[in-house]
Amino acid sequence: MLVSPGITDHVTSGDISKIDLKEGVVHNQSTRAELRVQPMSGYVFEILETGGIKPLVETQLAQIN
Repeated sequence: MLVSPGITDHVTSGDISKIDLKEGVVHNQSTRAELRVQPMSGYVFEILETGGIKPLVETQLAQIN
């Protein structure tokens, strides 16, 4: 979950935003505003990078065998 209190004060419907989950930064490309947010944990980011929890567990199990 991405936690960003007050983000609705800085991003509105129709804005184009780029989110850096690892660093915890939201770049509102429409207004050029930059907001700091709580970054994703390393484990959650690893789940996203591997395509979900199932592929991650399969990869981990393959490394054990």
